[in-house]
Parts: sequence; structure tokens; C-alpha cells
Amino acid sequence: MRKIILIGECELNVLFRNDRPWRALPGGILLNSAAALGNRKYDVTFVSEAATDHVGDIIVDFLTLHGVAIHSIDRFTEGHTSSVLTFSSDHGEVRHCVRYKQYPQQSFGVVWPRIDPDDIVIFGEFYSIDERVRARLFDIVKYASERRAIIIYAPAIDNSRVTRITRVMPAILENLEISDIVVTDRKSIATIFNKDDDKAAYADHISFYSFNHVNIDFATSSINMHCRKYSQSVKLSDHPDPDVAMSGIIAGIAAAIIDNGLLRENMEHLTSDDVELLLNNAIKWSDSAAAAPDNIVEPLN
Repeated sequence: MRKIILIGECELNVLFRNDRPWRALPGGILLNSAAALGNRKYDVTFVSEAATDHVGDIIVDFLTLHGVAIHSIDRFTEGHTSSVLTFSSDHGEVRHCVRYKQYPQQSFGVVWPRIDPDDIVIFGEFYSIDERVRARLFDIVKYASERRAIIIYAPAIDNSRVTRITRVMPAILENLEISDIVVTDRKSIATIFNKDDDKAAYADHISFYSFNHVNIDFATSSINMHCRKYSQSVKLSDHPDPDVAMSGIIAGIAAAIIDNGLLRENMEHLTSDDVELLLNNAIKWSDSAAAAPDNIVEPLN
């Protein structure tokens, strides 16, 4: 059975509306993608780190509940698991975020997951460019590429954590170069490439590094996929929370790759039918995540 390995940050999001506590839930786009895939009975492993504190227990228990393997989560004893306080309006518009975290000096001492040819490895967010874990994390990604796994990179740039993009561009370019599919949104390509047009971002930048680019444009409610010879677009449902949509889309793409038997060797020459399958499944999973009570794609009946 082909495996899906996601590498991302463990954090607990504490949400406030009009300065009043509203709800707390495990956060991170890739963490929630892992939970969605685990719910649908795919063989999923999450690679990360969490303290042996109560917050860490909440996140690890959440992943376990959703069927995600946690043997590659480093449970450290010195420090505490990342928590993010998010303050938003009544309508859900984020006004301010405060992040609390404390990691040990020696961090990301994870047990490497087994990676076989045509498995899928998904990485990204700030975690993939964070100097604290970058070297060790990227070693796993390089090994996955050498093992002929399919690599999906989702930058998901958070402007509150990246104040100067030039400082992290070398890491971003390395991430692009090793990836078979790059998944972005309009905000990410504007931050990284100073372009709002995803077609131009692919033609002028991403295509030099990666064969395939999927971009979610919430302003036009569309998902566009660019390959070497053509581009395709599908309509995206309106989503109040872009992160929920993104987590569903990433999970849906990974699921479609496995369900339709696409292999690493196919990534360079995806057909129009392949792209249509990927995009349509991305839409289905995104809609399912938005409709679910906890915004996690629910198990099939």
C-alpha cells in the first residue's frame, strides 16, 4: 500500500472572536491534510515535533483519532508545544495573531519514516524554511526524492513569520527544485514572486524548477493547474476559511494521485485527463472539509 508522509508543524490554534475565547483546535494546513487523509483510511504518517505537555498530547491524540501514524513525531521534554492565539472579528476576519513556542536547542530529532518508490511526501509552510529545523527536515525530503517518491511542496507563506522574503528565498528555491507538484495560493505567489498572476508566476519562475503548479485563487474562486504544455482551471466554491480549503485541496490531490495509479514517472508528463482528475478531486475534498463540523474531511460511509 502506497504511503503519504506529511512534514509540518504541530500547533494548537486558540481562536478568539471579538476578544472572547471561541474554540481551540489543532492547527496547520498540513496537519489537517494529514487528518483528512487518515479519516479516509489512507496510510498516513505525520513527521513533526511536540512537547510532552498537555498541548502536545491534544495534538498527538487528535492525529491518532483520525488514523494518522505518529511514530515520527519527536516528543521533546525541554520546552512547550507551539500555541497560536488568533483574534478575529465576528465575521471571522483575522485581525491579529500571537504565537507562543519554546523549543529545545537540539530539535527535530524525529524517527525517519519508511519511504518507498511512488509514495507521496508533502512538506511546506513556514516549517520548511525555518532555520531551526531546515537542515534535518530537508534531509528527509532529499532522501524521499532519491527513493523516487512524489514530492508535493505547499509554501503557504505566513507574512507574520517571514518579514524579509529575500532571506528565505534560497530555501524556497531549493524546495521548488525538488518538488514534482507545487501548490500555492495568490498570497504566496505575490509574496514570493511579487506577482498576482499565477500563469506568469509559473512561466517566469516555477516552471524552471518544477513541472506542475496548482494555484488556488480565492479572489476569482478558481483552482488553476499549469503543466509544461497546457493549463486547466476549475471553479472553486466560496470558502470562508482559506486554510480549510487549502488543507482539503492538498489532501484531495494526494488522494487522487494514489486512487488513479499515478506514479513518479508520470509527473513530468501529466495528461489533460490526469489534471482534470486531480483538480476535480481537490474540489470535492475542499468542499467536504468546509462542510464538516470540525473542518476535517469526514470518513466515507
